[in-house]
Amino acid sequence: LEHLDDDASAVAEIGRVLEREGRCVVTVPACESLRTSSDTYYEHRRRYTRSGLTSLFTARGFDIRKATYWGFPVVLIYDTLFILPMNLRRRRQAVSEDPALRSVARAGRSRALVSLVKAVFSIDRLFSFVPYGPGLLMVGEKRRIQN
Repeated sequence: LEHLDDDASAVAEIGRVLEREGRCVVTVPACESLRTSSDTYYEHRRRYTRSGLTSLFTARGFDIRKATYWGFPVVLIYDTLFILPMNLRRRRQAVSEDPALRSVARAGRSRALVSLVKAVFSIDRLFSFVPYGPGLLMVGEKRRIQN
């Protein structure tokens, strides 16, 4: 949704093709205050607030089952200290031409390292009560048609 000029039409189309009482799971970048050059790199047109995202869906026939921020504080720190600098490097140079980027790509294929990072990211669940984070997860259910 964050990549599209017309996210409202996209949500309407999701509602059109989804079966009655079908569920849609969406994750989008959140909090405009967290916008960085990574958003430009990923071609994000917008970041969402919880109320903005839920309104977008409720106005198009969805009941919201869950809408929660995620990624605070660990993923936010990781994005700031690691992903943002890597994206800036990738913007300047191809991975194949940059030894540091190649080593990061190799490290990403390590199951042990990926498992470790996943475990560290799970710390964010302890902070799920905080209404803030770089991402927003929403589950919407297409409303039943009333007879």
